[in-house]
Amino acid sequence: MARELALIYGDTLAEIGATGPDRVVSAEDGEEMARIYTGVWHMLDALGIASWDLDGPVPDAAVIPLVWVLAFHAAQPFGLTGERLERLRATGQLAGPQISLGERLLRKLAAPEYLAEPAQVVDY
Repeated sequence: MARELALIYGDTLAEIGATGPDRVVSAEDGEEMARIYTGVWHMLDALGIASWDLDGPVPDAAVIPLVWVLAFHAAQPFGLTGERLERLRATGQLAGPQISLGERLLRKLAAPEYLAEPAQVVDY
């Protein structure tokens, strides 16, 4: 299964509090999310962790971390600042000084052999 981009835009806007519980996305907000998504997808592709096509559906396993990444990148255009922006940074920043949870999960999905921590040396 996979999730369509329009639904991911709604999920992202709900994550940042820009829609109500019905997750109805206005045409203007949908256009802004499409612009943000395109930029984020290109960043993910450059990092080698976009395992789906730009215009295609997103694999289910990648939906939640992608929403976190999109939410961070949509926060400022949608007016979020302060503590909420910092919380979103921890889950969705790409290529930051500290790897975010969203980036870590997307890297793990793209490379199942990815290790979050280096292997420990064992002396015999």
